[in-house]
Amino acid sequence: MAQPPIEVSTAGDDELNITVAGAQPDEATAFSPTDVQSLLTRIHAQYGAGA
Repeated sequence: MAQPPIEVSTAGDDELNITVAGAQPDEATAFSPTDVQSLLTRIHAQYGAGA
């Protein structure tokens, strides 16, 4: 799990740049809004909207 400092900045076109200080490219993962929404939908279906 990445530890601070983690910086997030806007990149335009509703995109974000995420920088994890000192992390190698394979040590940090970012997910697209579509992937996050899909996961949230599956969690709600499995556990209910209050999860």
